[in-house]
Amino acid sequence: MILIDLSDAYATGIGKWDKFTVDWLYGQPAAGTDPDAAAAAKADAAQRAGMRYLTDIDGRDASLAVPGDSMWTEGDDGPADLAHVMAVRRVALARFGPGVLHAGAPLSDLRRSFVPVWLFHRYAVAAIGKTLGGVHYSYATAGDSAPAPTRGSAAEQAEALDALLATLSPAALTVPPALALTLSSGVNGNADPQYDSEVLDTAGGAVFDPLVATDVAAQVTLETLLAPTRLTRLHLQHAADEALPGVNTLLDRLTRDIIMRHDDAVTQRIALRTILAIASAARAPATTPDVALRLDGALEGLRERFGRDKRDPWAQGVARLLGDTTALERALAPTKRSVPAIPPGMPIGG
Repeated sequence: MILIDLSDAYATGIGKWDKFTVDWLYGQPAAGTDPDAAAAAKADAAQRAGMRYLTDIDGRDASLAVPGDSMWTEGDDGPADLAHVMAVRRVALARFGPGVLHAGAPLSDLRRSFVPVWLFHRYAVAAIGKTLGGVHYSYATAGDSAPAPTRGSAAEQAEALDALLATLSPAALTVPPALALTLSSGVNGNADPQYDSEVLDTAGGAVFDPLVATDVAAQVTLETLLAPTRLTRLHLQHAADEALPGVNTLLDRLTRDIIMRHDDAVTQRIALRTILAIASAARAPATTPDVALRLDGALEGLRERFGRDKRDPWAQGVARLLGDTTALERALAPTKRSVPAIPPGMPIGG
């Protein structure tokens, strides 16, 4: 049995940033020293030591650009950290069941406990996504020692993309069948909006729908990957340096690794959500025209490719959907049936 070891979950003592902020706020310059000069020297020393200060403006949203500037994560915000989070998630899901509840608690409460485990990786996904099309920058003043802005290397971005695509694999997004039935206990009482906002949609009554869970977790990654501003940065960086990934790089990987692997109900749901996410990004007001053309081109290529597969009813259905503007717009409309809602995440200021 694999267990999660929490013996070193928290660091001992305070870190160098804590020490810097205490000294910055309360430290007094030596007698006869200009306070402004002393403060500038402290800030310069912090920059030279590799410390960086950025606010929520540059870090809270998953579409933002600065690698390492994220919330609710631990570690260096690198692909290895996301892989570790996914491993912890696998252990937690393997051990998930009635035993996580207090004795006498309604079994229906399992659905509320399930969401934080199922979406345990959501903040790590947002963090690693910032490497893709990311730019390392800081708050700087003329003449200080802050490094100039730089783009993430091709190797860093490729590794981040691999880690993010792994979160869209069927292994990551399949709810164990026995667990799906365990999550189907009924609720005795009237609907509670506060309760309902923290659970996934069901398949009728209390019957748990594992494909909704698949869909929602896929959306978490796809919203990060296909954020219009991220797509713009990919387009710009590839135009500046062809060694760096561009929009087509991302679309090719999504097509090869996700969309074209549609062998069963889970992989078909992941593939369809990916296709719809691309279509949604193409129509987003923040998506630039040159990026939208590439997204539409990918969708047209998929329509033609699926249309040629006469033996696969699912592929034929996708081809018809992509060829019918009205039907596609209906599929993109944010209704409970077409786009299952992602339960709220960030507890503060979200």
